[in-house]
Amino acid sequence: MKRLLVPAICGCMGVAAHAQSSVTLYGLIDNGVSYVSNQRTASGAGHSNVFASSGNIVGNRWG
Repeated sequence: MKRLLVPAICGCMGVAAHAQSSVTLYGLIDNGVSYVSNQRTASGAGHSNVFASSGNIVGNRWG
């Protein structure tokens, strides 16, 4: 029993950790510009507005 236990313990201790040298990111970014021609304010007056928007069709995804 002792003859098998000692090599098994030594074999488990000899494992080295290795890290990957590079990382690759992939994904989808959905950005756009929106235009509203008659946006109501708190006072009730309407005005046009242009603003940057995100997630118009699908949400952003990263992998």
